[in-house]
Amino acid sequence: MHNYMHRTKFSFCPKWTKKNKNGESPIYLRITIDGYRTELSTNTWITPDVWNYKDNNLKNSKENYLQLKGYLETFKGKVYEKVTRLLIESDDITPNQIKDFILGKGKSNATLISMYNQFIGDFALRVEKGELSKSTYDKHLNTEMKITKFLSQCYSKNDILIKELNYDFIKKFDLYLMADYDLKHNSRVKQLKNLKCIVNYYNKVSNKNFKPFSGFATTFKNSGNRYLTSDEVKRIEDKIFTNSRLEQIKDVFLFQCYTGFAFCDLYKLKPEDIINYSGRMCIDTQRLKTEVPCFVPLIDKAIAIIEKYKEKCLNHIVPIKSNQEVNAYLKEIGDLCDIQKAISTHCARHTFGHIAAENGIPLEVIKMILGHTNTNMTSQYCKIDKKQILEQMKKLNSSDDPKKKSNDNENQSSE
Repeated sequence: MHNYMHRTKFSFCPKWTKKNKNGESPIYLRITIDGYRTELSTNTWITPDVWNYKDNNLKNSKENYLQLKGYLETFKGKVYEKVTRLLIESDDITPNQIKDFILGKGKSNATLISMYNQFIGDFALRVEKGELSKSTYDKHLNTEMKITKFLSQCYSKNDILIKELNYDFIKKFDLYLMADYDLKHNSRVKQLKNLKCIVNYYNKVSNKNFKPFSGFATTFKNSGNRYLTSDEVKRIEDKIFTNSRLEQIKDVFLFQCYTGFAFCDLYKLKPEDIINYSGRMCIDTQRLKTEVPCFVPLIDKAIAIIEKYKEKCLNHIVPIKSNQEVNAYLKEIGDLCDIQKAISTHCARHTFGHIAAENGIPLEVIKMILGHTNTNMTSQYCKIDKKQILEQMKKLNSSDDPKKKSNDNENQSSE
């Protein structure tokens, strides 16, 4: 095997004759064994000005492409691992057999980690184009890392064939997440749903109908109140912070409470997304996650925040930071405002849904503002609390007043 690997070469080669509508060309990984070669698509596209022809790689000076360069090196490393694995079984392999093995054709099926890397490569490209969220990309990297450690600790393997996934594997991975990472039910479900994404991706690219999750429930449990009440929001509104950073984070959070924007959507909002519709300032955009249109008329409090930072934020409409940094400061804000709940940027989105429903806005309208595809999802954001139940029962009580009924009965008796 050692001699065979010595005669195997890997190199990147852009196909400059192919171009997409942006003038970018695809990068392929060329595998050469004893003069015979084949090529694998890396699912990445570049322009000639970022390519180092001498090193057959991306230029180091292009900071925007460092993430992509890292992905290419990882991609090549994973292919090298697959070649090594095949050569353990047989020295007599060809470049095309390697290609078939990685793509899941022929006798060998695709492997879990290689398919995950391919998925992440596609995802990274769409993140670069602003089509998908960087935070979701990071979550998939986190899940892949956990799966890799799980395979090493529980199976003594670096990878497995996708067809080896089954109920038992998924159950063991679920227990591993609980035991080794102390993840609660909903956190584990998020990891399992990421794994399920890779199975679905494999089915699409391989035209399969593989269903290892059949019979295994990946549903979230109701985690209680994930929103703030109107009184709790008022508490934050009234709190004045001398620390400018806390004041900015407070305004970002309140803007989310007033508009329902997810953090990733708020991050990408530009001044040009603000329009005037029927004399009202509105934001007209689409959700990054689902690409669903999202139309949000702004209330006066939201407009005031935009005006407050108009001269300070040139490329954003509010002073946005990273999601992790905002959440860290929100914990401090919650403590200072004596709010006994875990406050996060996503909590703000749920808060909007709750307060909107509390004020009688129809579910269908809230769905359009939140950019959901169906009202089933929206209903998760519009929880009915005891206060709303009490108010509705007061209406029922007033329409069924005992005194009024008594007077009516007396009138009927006298007649």
